[in-house]
Amino acid sequence: MAPPPPSYVTYFWRDPSGTIELATLLESRTTIEGGTTGLKTWPASLTLASYLIKNPDIVRNKRVLELGCGAGLLGIVAATVQSSRTERGTQTSITLTDVRPDVLERCQHNFQLPCNKSSRNPHIRVETLDWEESSSQARAHSDFQTKLAEMDAELVLGADIVFDPDLIPALASTLVSVLQPPRPNSKQREALIALTLRNPDTLASFLHAAEERLHLEKIAFEENDNPFLGVSYGTEKQNVQIYKMRNKMQ
Repeated sequence: MAPPPPSYVTYFWRDPSGTIELATLLESRTTIEGGTTGLKTWPASLTLASYLIKNPDIVRNKRVLELGCGAGLLGIVAATVQSSRTERGTQTSITLTDVRPDVLERCQHNFQLPCNKSSRNPHIRVETLDWEESSSQARAHSDFQTKLAEMDAELVLGADIVFDPDLIPALASTLVSVLQPPRPNSKQREALIALTLRNPDTLASFLHAAEERLHLEKIAFEENDNPFLGVSYGTEKQNVQIYKMRNKMQ
């Protein structure tokens, strides 16, 4: 029997002012589609999206970069929150990145759906970003640094991006690079990374690699007042942790 085809899912949430917002996405109905888990929404994305909804000033007036954007829910929520909280004349942007073309294509399709506010944001885009290039040699590393400089992100987001132990050094190096201030005394940059505890050794390895080069702070966040309407995170939500990360030189 063939696996079920992707289908559209709409997430509704109530913002702090009581306004009902929505995000519609074409998502995989299976855990893995085409060899990737990046074509559906996972609990860590919902958890970090909830945190942004409840704390909208985090993305207000910011240039945002998402690592491992997947199907795009977190980026669409960030764009929706930002559209209602950003002052006129502020230079904002949201850059959604991944390494697989099929994931980026799905993400772009989703944020451009006319029913999503993100479709009316001229400063949201998708880009290929290969974490392995953060520690590669010569040309690839130079191109990677140039791309990060062009994004000029003030806030970095990531959800459920720690799952492969082999990618941990590259991810840690990417976070160090993107959080590096562009010039002395420039505005502090920070990352919010939501991690799902599946393999304790993998999570511990990432936290150790990050803590060697970055300041880490675990965010206390209770989801008793879930802003998403009719959405059950499942038991996995209990294993999601959010960390704030900053450059140690700041």
